[in-house]
Amino acid sequence: MSKIQLGAMKIVIVSDGDTIQNRPWATFGTDRPPEEVKTLLQQNFLPTEQFVLSYAPIIIDTGTEVILVDTGFGEDGRSNGAGKMLGALQAAGYSPDQITMVFLTHLHRDHIGGLREAGAETFAKARYAVNATEYDFWVSDARGAQLQTATIFRCWSA
Repeated sequence: MSKIQLGAMKIVIVSDGDTIQNRPWATFGTDRPPEEVKTLLQQNFLPTEQFVLSYAPIIIDTGTEVILVDTGFGEDGRSNGAGKMLGALQAAGYSPDQITMVFLTHLHRDHIGGLREAGAETFAKARYAVNATEYDFWVSDARGAQLQTATIFRCWSA
């Protein structure tokens, strides 16, 4: 956990944990041949077969608002070393009920998985914000089938 004071605001970077990424070319650079991705990783001094990814949601405490930026993997990530954000939130001195806004940078599962815990909204008192372009992409007709199971949309009511 890292804390930064910025004027009257307190910014706290918490950890959702780490996961091991096997075969990084299967996730990153999926539009390129695996050998090309491996070469790029190697040129940037990164492992080509496996590496560790860390996840770090951010709390911004303005004094009147407590904003959480991204929610990590949530309970679905716990078996792989992630999903630790709630414990980190508590260690930073905050409870889920103190979060007044959840801002989602984008809607991948490592950013929205913590929106629900044990079948209920994790941040029941919060309002939610996400970029309109990102939201529109996920609710488009082309994504309709995925919409039914997307974590984020089970939290929002129309």
